[in-house]
Amino acid sequence: MVIEKVRIQNYGAYEDVEVSFDRGIIGIIGENGGGKSLLLESILFALYGKSPRGGLGDVYNTAGRGDLCVEVTFRARQESVRVLRTWNSDGGSLLRLSLGDSAVEGAVREVQARINELVGLTYPCFIASSFFLQRKSDLFTAASAAERLSYMREILSLGFWDDCYERVAEDHKDRGAAVLRAIGMLETQEAFLSQARQSVGLVTEQQLVADVEAWAATVQGLETRKDELLRARAKREAAMGQEEVWARQRDAILKQLISLRQWKQHVPRFLKAFRRSPQYEKAVAIEFELHSRTIAALEVRIEQAEKLAQIPDLQGTCPTCLQEIDPNHLDIVRRQASQELENLQPLLYQAQDRRELAVYAADEYRGRMQHNAATSEIVISLQQASSLEAQLVEVESRLREIQVPEVPGSVAQVQVEYEGAVARWHGSQMRLASHRETSKRIGQLEEERDVAKAVLEVLEKEVSEFFQLKGIFSRTGLSFYIIQKVIQGELQTLCNQILATLSTYRVQFFLKTSTDRNTLEVWVLDDNQVARKYETFSGAEGEMINFSIRMALSRLLRRRGEGQPVEFVVLDEIFGFFDREHLPAMESALASLKGEFEQIFVISHVPLQLKFDQTIEVRKVQSKSVIM
Repeated sequence: MVIEKVRIQNYGAYEDVEVSFDRGIIGIIGENGGGKSLLLESILFALYGKSPRGGLGDVYNTAGRGDLCVEVTFRARQESVRVLRTWNSDGGSLLRLSLGDSAVEGAVREVQARINELVGLTYPCFIASSFFLQRKSDLFTAASAAERLSYMREILSLGFWDDCYERVAEDHKDRGAAVLRAIGMLETQEAFLSQARQSVGLVTEQQLVADVEAWAATVQGLETRKDELLRARAKREAAMGQEEVWARQRDAILKQLISLRQWKQHVPRFLKAFRRSPQYEKAVAIEFELHSRTIAALEVRIEQAEKLAQIPDLQGTCPTCLQEIDPNHLDIVRRQASQELENLQPLLYQAQDRRELAVYAADEYRGRMQHNAATSEIVISLQQASSLEAQLVEVESRLREIQVPEVPGSVAQVQVEYEGAVARWHGSQMRLASHRETSKRIGQLEEERDVAKAVLEVLEKEVSEFFQLKGIFSRTGLSFYIIQKVIQGELQTLCNQILATLSTYRVQFFLKTSTDRNTLEVWVLDDNQVARKYETFSGAEGEMINFSIRMALSRLLRRRGEGQPVEFVVLDEIFGFFDREHLPAMESALASLKGEFEQIFVISHVPLQLKFDQTIEVRKVQSKSVIM
């Protein structure tokens, strides 16, 4: 990772500045308070959205116009990367990432995750290793022992092993759950198998077969008995049916004979009525005609009286008789007509009633004639009585010949016994089938149990293997071993190489592990070869140790095989702690590291003898930071 360019707007004292960076040692010089540190701290804002000075409001240049905006261009993995981040006091923000000519789309969180992936370091680790903040060169050594170890894991890109541990832990958990399920399944199968064996052991298949055959014979015998009873009952019902037919025929003959004998005594009266019938019919017809004529005459007279009763008042000459009309005479005519209507109306009703009586008499006469005709038929049928009596004798003879047999037993009782035997026969068949199915199922269960045992053995073996892998991938496993080898080997060597150019001290790193966490302790051998904890050193001695360790960490970042190499280092005002005696040694040590990094940013207000490949002078002009 190499920083190529940065553009700043409204960040600190910068209103609108763009700076391009070369390779080599880059000196950023100027007086105190000019904005030298802000120039490179803006890179942290662009990459992480944070400022080492506190909240973003503390570095927002309110005198400028627009939002706080920083755009950084750097090269990572042979590709040009551009990050643009803006912020305003209202809380609004914008983050854009471009890889080459293509933009990375997504929410701010997603884009930030992609930037972290490209840089390969979190913000705390970045400022504790390659980015020396002013007065904070001890961020690594002053951190807790556990935090130091966490930084080392990040610098060495050991997150891969953490991912492996998580995956293995998840697989281990899954296999453990699978083992529990397999044990539960095996226990269930054993229970089923035990239950099946117990049920099968209560009775043998031969006993069940004999039971089925016995009930089959019982059913067959009851079925034969039932058929015999049904045939006997059919014969009895046939005889009873024949007896009933002859009995009905006998009853019909008796009924006809009784009727004929009863009607015989009425024959003389019916014959007398037959003789009177022609005169009666003629008299009824004459009476009906007479009343009809009377009704017609009365209706004519009533119609004339109604007209006279309603005659209007007339004046002058009568149109009929051609005489003068007397009004009084008209009133007399009307009254007489009304009186006649009152007299004629009852006569009309009386004539109508008599005509209706004549109609009724005619209808009654016709009914009598029909009855007389039927009676004449009965008289004729009396001649058949002797024949019916002969038939009655023959029918009674046939009835005496019929014999109704008895049924030797109850069909209903045999049916009940038969149905019970059939039910038990089917039950015995089901028990036999169940016994055979259970015997077959026992074999299947034994095979499934053996398979379950084999699966359980495989799962238990996998659980054991994943448990071992968890130990390997855990933070006390392989990654711990890698850190131990690196810090006690390469890191310690790199650190002491730099420290040797500054003093006679030697740094020693110690990894300590415990049940709850691992730690990284820093010890230093002084001039008397006495091991002392880093925390006991201060002033220039402590700064030399911090410089050596931080530069060694930066060299590790430059050389790391996994992740994105960080090919630059930022040194912000690290020379102010050294006196004239130690300053040349520091400059010499720094110059010797030029080949290790593509870029070494040196921020200093102290005049140095160090030769810069690029010099950037920052001054304050009218409260604005400008690049000279």
